[in-house]
Amino acid sequence: MKKKKSQKKGLSVQQYAAHRKAEGLPGGHRNAVYKALRSGRIAKNKAGLIDPEKADSAWRRNTTPREKGDPEKRKRSRQVEDQVESQESTSRPDALDQMALGLEDPESKAAASTSKSIWQAKNAKLDFELKAGKLVDREEIEQALFRLFRSLRDRMMKISPRMSAHLDEEGQRQLELEIRNALEQLSREVASSLSP
Repeated sequence: MKKKKSQKKGLSVQQYAAHRKAEGLPGGHRNAVYKALRSGRIAKNKAGLIDPEKADSAWRRNTTPREKGDPEKRKRSRQVEDQVESQESTSRPDALDQMALGLEDPESKAAASTSKSIWQAKNAKLDFELKAGKLVDREEIEQALFRLFRSLRDRMMKISPRMSAHLDEEGQRQLELEIRNALEQLSREVASSLSP
């Protein structure tokens, strides 16, 4: 009796590129598929193959459509994106972004459109980083750290009473003082590292 070959679910890079080309989708070349894999827009499964349904969905979700039209507009758009990347602030899109771009008439339609594009790009980048797990909610982290350090403090402060049978009164006070000092120093260091 012949054993059936186990079928692997997925396609190789070359096969997936051919699939995209046959479907009339962008990325119909293996270099484009490799680029999408490297950038994290699509992923291979555990078998090292690409599931075409999942990858097509991820490709659509994680790929920004290419701009068509005037190459000068595309160049200016890339410059705006570079400036957005270099700005650390995500403040209001109006005056700050217009000043950074050197727009002289902030009331003009072009300036408003550029400002809106910058704001949308910043928000899209933040959304992507949040979904990708690169960003976390600061309040959640602070609450988790608070609970962790409160638990640490409580446990450390219980050391001295437990050791009282082994220490004289002066030794117990000294141990308690050292534990308290160490905890206060740790508290200051954590607070300074968390301050924005």
